[in-house]
Amino acid sequence: MKYRAEIDGLRALAVLPVILFHAGYSTFAGGFVGVDVFFVISGFLITSIIYEEISQDRFSIISFYERRARRLLPALFLVCSVSIPFAWAWMLPESLDAFFESLLATNLFLSNVYFWSSSDYFGIAAEHMPLLHTWSLAVEEQFYVFFPLVLLALRRLGWSWTLVSILLLSVLSLGLAQWASSRFPSANFYLLPTRVWELGLGAALSLWCRNQRIRSALLRSIGALTGFGLICFAIIFFDEATPFPSLYALFPVFGTLMILACADSQNFVGRFLSLRPMVFLGLISYSAYLWHQPLFAFARIRSLDEPSKALMLILALSSLILAFFSWKFVEIPFRKRQLLDRKKIFVFSVLATFGLGAFSILGNYNEGFPGRVPSEVLEYAQWNFSRNPRAEHCLSDSNNPIAPNKACKYGDKQNAKIAIWGDSHASALADQIGEKLNPHGQGLIEMSFSGCAPVVGVAKKSVPGCTKYNSDVLAYLLDSQQIDMVILHARWTLFIEQERYDNQEGGIEPGAKERIFPIENQNVRGLERISALTNLLQAQVKMLQSSGKRVVLLYPIPEVGWHVPKYLAKKSWFTDGADTSVTTSVEVYRQRVRNTLRFLDAIQGPPSIIKIKPAELICEDINSLGRCNATLNGVPLYSDDDHLSRFGANLVSKNVVARILKIQ
Repeated sequence: MKYRAEIDGLRALAVLPVILFHAGYSTFAGGFVGVDVFFVISGFLITSIIYEEISQDRFSIISFYERRARRLLPALFLVCSVSIPFAWAWMLPESLDAFFESLLATNLFLSNVYFWSSSDYFGIAAEHMPLLHTWSLAVEEQFYVFFPLVLLALRRLGWSWTLVSILLLSVLSLGLAQWASSRFPSANFYLLPTRVWELGLGAALSLWCRNQRIRSALLRSIGALTGFGLICFAIIFFDEATPFPSLYALFPVFGTLMILACADSQNFVGRFLSLRPMVFLGLISYSAYLWHQPLFAFARIRSLDEPSKALMLILALSSLILAFFSWKFVEIPFRKRQLLDRKKIFVFSVLATFGLGAFSILGNYNEGFPGRVPSEVLEYAQWNFSRNPRAEHCLSDSNNPIAPNKACKYGDKQNAKIAIWGDSHASALADQIGEKLNPHGQGLIEMSFSGCAPVVGVAKKSVPGCTKYNSDVLAYLLDSQQIDMVILHARWTLFIEQERYDNQEGGIEPGAKERIFPIENQNVRGLERISALTNLLQAQVKMLQSSGKRVVLLYPIPEVGWHVPKYLAKKSWFTDGADTSVTTSVEVYRQRVRNTLRFLDAIQGPPSIIKIKPAELICEDINSLGRCNATLNGVPLYSDDDHLSRFGANLVSKNVVARILKIQ
């Protein structure tokens, strides 16, 4: 295939937004689409090579995988190997254990399956995973397990039927992605079946270009410029809340296809992408992609606070410098057959895979080698597990919705007349409330769904099943003769603000934006949306009261910004650790919950609603410039950055139970 400099420039256009997106620059909120650009380029180039060899009766599966091994494995092995000592030095046992699992999955090209089963790409923990980005390599290699065989099988059908077959497969994959984007968003993002269409359309374009060409220079110029605009639009205007991949992915995918089909030396886009700096960045793009995520992840792991944007920019530039050296001294030499013949490259690949795999299994078997970490650090880290011990079985989620009639009971289970309905924040309190109700001959029913506010009539795109669950719970409560009190509790502030918490002191909660909309009107924003939510919750409260239920509205738990147990563990490990207190500003808290308080204060009876504000217990001098406590006498009140630990839940539950028993 004839070399096209603009394709290397297109690789640069793909990798830079990915790096800046992972660095946390909001201007590049849609930078993750760079991976989709890579998929299309890969499908286009590799199909061009394979089909040309098939047409000339010189295609060899062994030679194909030899090229793949030379192209991918040496730099990948290098980055994985360099990551190990930093993981050993800075990761807590739980995180190191997960790192070893991801290392094994990466070297088996199954990391997309691993991360699908263990994390959300846009989730809270993802930014601390050094090998998260290797999911895309796994998708490509899984595709190339079967795709050359498909081309060989379709060979006898001829060029046109091969093209039609690939297009049909791509359309089916796109349809699956669109369907799964709202039902199984994590699987949709990570797994091959919903990504096939991106590689497939690149392959289809390659076949079309063998016999066709856009002859008009004007049309090529317009097409290339349009394609460039589509990619830039996606990079700037998409974000974590965009269902992806789905029909939205047509923007970067079609943009890439149009550039591949139209960009050349006769138009602006082709000349721009062929500039030497762009071509150079394209040449080192694979190594840059490999280096950037470990650099960012380890910076976040080592730092107490979210690293500054200046530091992340320095690390982004460092990833390019490292990429140059690994491209020049690792990628290029390993591609030369005169240095390493086929047998040597395969032996090297097998031995390196086996070595890293054995080390991964050893690390996983030893549960992250806790002996390398000081005991006081482990003690702080263990508070991460101080949660409702029954949450795993009692907290519903999209994959495991629990029917209301099978909900968990606490305290005096035979006399469970009180229900707590909400999200994971409600679950965090459930066992402690139940424990304190028990001596009074009372019990509690937990009706919780992770990430789902207890308001009937709202839809949350990232939490399939939330809407139905709330409808089922409300119907059950209205019909129940036993339940006479309902406690409504959730992380209300996140649902109102739709932004993760920044405590303005270095504690910035990572993770995706939230998107919840009233079903009746999914286009309202800002105060209109809050008003719509108020009306929905007010109507729900009236229905509960009309059926004889007393309603308790439990206000939000103050957020922290820092993952409290890990913050204390790292503070003890990486600093002198003398100060074991963690506090945040009351003023920042008040600004954060301003809209939330307006929303909850607007909910009224008759009869009266009991309103309980946990912040009055957690925050000192809440009406002045005081502090909110995340620890008490050195003990964490939180198991992460917003959920109460059992210690914190015990403190809040005492107040809740005292209030609700007083009114019975």
